[in-house]
Amino acid sequence: MSFLFPAFLLGALAATVPVLLHFFARDRAPRLPFSDVRFLERAFVRRDRRRRLRELLLLALRVAALLLLAVAFARPFLEASGSVRRITIVAVDRSLSLSAPGQMALARELALEAVAMTPADESVAVVAFDDAAEVVARPAAGRQLARSAIERIVPTAAGTRYAAALAGAVELLDGRPGRIVVVTDLQEAGWPEGARAPVPEHVDVEVLGVPPVARNLAVTAAGSDAAGPVAVVLNTGPGPVETEATLLLDGREVDRRPMTLAPGASELRWDQAPDGARVVAISVSDRDGYRWDDTRYALLGPASAIVVHVVSNSGTLDAEAFYFAQALGVAPEFRPFELRPVTPAALTASNASDWQVGDVAAVVGTDGLSRSGRERVAAFVEAGGGLLLAVGDGVDPRLVRDLLGSAVELAVETPVGTSADAGARRFAVVDPRHPVFRPLDDLVPALGRVRFTRTARVSFSADTADYSASVLARFDHGDPALVEFDLGTGRALVFASDLNMEANDLPRHPGFVPLLQELVRYLAGPGASSSEVLPADAPPGVPRVPGVTLDPVSGRPVAVNVDPRESEPRSLTPDGFLARLGASSPAASGVRSTSGEVAREAEQSLWWYVVLAMAVVLVGEAWLGRNMA
Repeated sequence: MSFLFPAFLLGALAATVPVLLHFFARDRAPRLPFSDVRFLERAFVRRDRRRRLRELLLLALRVAALLLLAVAFARPFLEASGSVRRITIVAVDRSLSLSAPGQMALARELALEAVAMTPADESVAVVAFDDAAEVVARPAAGRQLARSAIERIVPTAAGTRYAAALAGAVELLDGRPGRIVVVTDLQEAGWPEGARAPVPEHVDVEVLGVPPVARNLAVTAAGSDAAGPVAVVLNTGPGPVETEATLLLDGREVDRRPMTLAPGASELRWDQAPDGARVVAISVSDRDGYRWDDTRYALLGPASAIVVHVVSNSGTLDAEAFYFAQALGVAPEFRPFELRPVTPAALTASNASDWQVGDVAAVVGTDGLSRSGRERVAAFVEAGGGLLLAVGDGVDPRLVRDLLGSAVELAVETPVGTSADAGARRFAVVDPRHPVFRPLDDLVPALGRVRFTRTARVSFSADTADYSASVLARFDHGDPALVEFDLGTGRALVFASDLNMEANDLPRHPGFVPLLQELVRYLAGPGASSSEVLPADAPPGVPRVPGVTLDPVSGRPVAVNVDPRESEPRSLTPDGFLARLGASSPAASGVRSTSGEVAREAEQSLWWYVVLAMAVVLVGEAWLGRNMA
């Protein structure tokens, strides 16, 4: 038992007041001579003892009430089981760059050493991380649980994200002071350009470095063109390396050749037609490098396109949807989009079979959109489709209720200035780890330079069972800029401005094209997304290791390949790693601004029970005092 404000326990001294009054300020009856009391003495003594017992009980109740009052003001709370004041969290890197021979064993050795060096009065927890953080051992006073968890950590095919590792460790600390020990090879790719990790000031961060590999060979790209299969092979060493390259078509080895790889990237070609093969795999032999980047897989043949129904007032892609169409039109051939423009009026007359579940409807114009057309779009989303609503001049905000529900409202604001005006509003991403923003990496901070001269106010009620909503980005004045709604089995994204450079300069920024492509791919769902994905983005049911498998949801083949950036072993210094850290605010880190004791006391609220017990004691004291009177 601990107290948030132990100074209030001094108020317990007030309990001495009724004790002093009971023993030193009692009314004593005078002794009077009396005649023979033989027949009265026995009954009188029995009654006197009973009354004295009641007085002592009454005194105890009064003392207890005062003590409980002092305890309630002191705000008691129970310490979490197995926790102490400080916590040491050992964050162990298990990404692809720790898969070279001997690296993971050295990382475990350093982690075990960090556990052994932790003071006995601190709890220890273990977090394993790659592109996400996983708590493998909760805080505990004992060391055996942490050691066992460290011994079970094995490298994965995922990339390195230090910001995710530190965020997971800070969340586990839950506002309590402590120490984070990061065991990693300090790979430079783990810190995208401009990325930082907010860490509270009361948390110390230490880095234990695993030496990086001296050289790594990796196949960073694979595919086929008109001439035949082609691949890009990377040699990160300082000199040429003798190796062997293998070509497989549909799992069948068709060629194996020795080769000398010069430092840097080299192109490798085969003048051999695939002969109807669906999958090509190109690998190089590398005994000393990383494990999963020696082979790369690619699906041959035309990729399935994501069908996007573009609802615009003109019914073409040359007016309201010009920049939108240009952004999707430059998508790579293995991740294509198919745009189908339609006017709001023609939408009502279209056949329901033209709207395929799993594709996307992008609404940039609503002139002439009848109620039946709005109901068709709403039914399309509820059945599993995606909706992208960009609130520009061509969209009537009053029609949004039929699309998203009566609890959602839009209101277009008046202009706030010109695009060159410094007072124009800016764009801020709330969660960079969201699937829409995660592939953008260092382009996410650049979105903050976009200027908005006219925006829409998106308001919605969070107290409804019709949908769930979350804000993905906000303007700098606090209003939502990008809101996600889950409707039925589908989802909708509402962008509180236009996409045609009339109310903002977003199309001029380098993040516009990848942002639009990721928005549409996210709305289409994993089944309609790329035929090539990273292990972190593999659809549910698809193993997070390199290879080709079928998506159990869509039935489409998916090639899982490692992130090429993870194959480069360039590393930072420990000081360079720590330079990416910064003091966090509660909003930035997700940590409560109060201490761990305040957090636990607020969650337990034991003082309410103390006050209730005091009330019961006072009721008993009043009843007993009245009966004695």
